[in-house]
Amino acid sequence: MKKQFVFFILFLSFSFLFPSSKSKKTPNWLIDIEGSYSSEKYVRAVGEGNSAKQSQENALANISLFFNAKIDVLTYAEKVISHMMKNDTNVFAEKSSFVQEVNVSSNAEFFCVNFEDSFYDKDKDKFYSLAYIDKKDACSIYESRINFLMESINTYKDLFLKEKDLLSKSGLLHKACVLSNLAEQYIQNVIVLEPSKAKKFDEKLLLLTSIRKEFFEVKKDISFCIKIANYDKIYDPLFSSLAQILENLGFIYSVKDSLYTILIDISCIEEVYDAGPFIRPSVEVVVLNSEGVGVYSYSKTYPRTGAKTMDKAYTRALFKIQKDFEENLFFEYR
Repeated sequence: MKKQFVFFILFLSFSFLFPSSKSKKTPNWLIDIEGSYSSEKYVRAVGEGNSAKQSQENALANISLFFNAKIDVLTYAEKVISHMMKNDTNVFAEKSSFVQEVNVSSNAEFFCVNFEDSFYDKDKDKFYSLAYIDKKDACSIYESRINFLMESINTYKDLFLKEKDLLSKSGLLHKACVLSNLAEQYIQNVIVLEPSKAKKFDEKLLLLTSIRKEFFEVKKDISFCIKIANYDKIYDPLFSSLAQILENLGFIYSVKDSLYTILIDISCIEEVYDAGPFIRPSVEVVVLNSEGVGVYSYSKTYPRTGAKTMDKAYTRALFKIQKDFEENLFFEYR
């Protein structure tokens, strides 16, 4: 009898410490979502999936549909803002809290989303998650971020007005545009959450629209010609590739009478091994204005590239340079 009693106590302890998924009650938010998170105070969405992570991702996706937001705006702005903070210390030096306020690192943080603990339904073999946004708290966070963004946009606008070089002016307006796109998304989020606040943002939205319009107006007057030092026919594809990049960015490629000259210096170290020839390419790009003053520079050293013949090694190296140019050259103006 004593042994049975001890076993019973141990069984109860084990059950308490390690409850089975079957004994876990269905959460109230899954039974009655309105009763748990009223639509008046919250934006909420349930997601299901084969794992807790997947159910959270689906819940977040459903939340983003509520805003009809473009996540690529966040992703691109994140990359550019990070670059700006490293280089434009004159703009961001006195804004130590800007990183916490604006430089969000996930879609959930972008939408000010919180999550309830995921629930596993053993009978359906499915996980369920609830994503929710407190409308009042979210609006407060968004408006704080908007204020920081508008302050930085105005700083770039002031720098633009003081700058004389057209390409540099374009770069400053581009940065203002990136921040403008993010600010506009935050404003739209606030309006979705609290439509009564729409009127207070009219002036800001007009400013954001005017900056984008001015940016495209400035770009259309900027023209480039291209020169490659130590020219060789093998570099011909680089001309057409660069011309396409300039066109995609809204600039003009011109053989003569251009405002700017793009000087490209490509150097390649040749190495020959038993496995075959290898090339170690590096490139330096300088943009000169009509007075011969450098206004932009870009340089990079690439990993060595090998092939069966030296000509093929050069072709592969050139392809790497083209690919890099397409992704990174004139990043500040994209």
